[in-house]
Amino acid sequence: MKYLIFNLKSKLNYQDLESYYKPLVTYQKDIVIVPSYLYLNYFLEKGFTVGAQDVSKFPKGNFTGEVNAEALKSIGCEFVLIGHYERRKYFKEKKEDLISKIKEALSQNLKIILCLSENKSKYNFKIIKKQIDEIFSQLSIDDLKQIILAYEPSFLIGQSSLIDIKKVSNIINNLNAYVLNKYYLQLDIIYGGSVNLNNFEKLKQLPVSGFLIGEVSTQLDEVLTLLEKAKQ
Repeated sequence: MKYLIFNLKSKLNYQDLESYYKPLVTYQKDIVIVPSYLYLNYFLEKGFTVGAQDVSKFPKGNFTGEVNAEALKSIGCEFVLIGHYERRKYFKEKKEDLISKIKEALSQNLKIILCLSENKSKYNFKIIKKQIDEIFSQLSIDDLKQIILAYEPSFLIGQSSLIDIKKVSNIINNLNAYVLNKYYLQLDIIYGGSVNLNNFEKLKQLPVSGFLIGEVSTQLDEVLTLLEKAKQ
């Protein structure tokens, strides 16, 4: 499995970190940790590959409160999430914001994890295709090679028992075929959306390069069990 990406969201505090990271050291070559900005250096110093949960759409400058791509690159960050469902929902990010953020991340050679979701519409590839075209049309082929696509159907968040593997596989296969036929690229595609111990064996059947794991990421016992299952 090429990618196991753990999005810690805004949950762990500093006191949680030591008990969290130590059991994961054995697996650090196999995973990407995506903590809040505050803890990027913490995990980097422990030898983990890290990604940022977001990036500013602005370059470095007088933008108080923003964390720009150059700053992320300078500390050794390799990946950045862009377009996550929660950013779109709670921060009202639009395609223009995402394109600006992608271009900033690309300027620093950060690897982009571009999240795609239909929101409330279930298994609707037309919406996914529209999101792809709106963004890809603004980028060069070389730019696109820096992107990992993450399909995260938001309507399945918290509804893990309702995942329809055939329909998810169909979306992913359509996505792969569409990008290959229109943009002549074979990009890595990962899945995110209620990945947990109960459905992981089933999700391993998907034609993906890995998983973007959210809610489970801060539950250490489940993370360790999931990592062992990923090896099987």
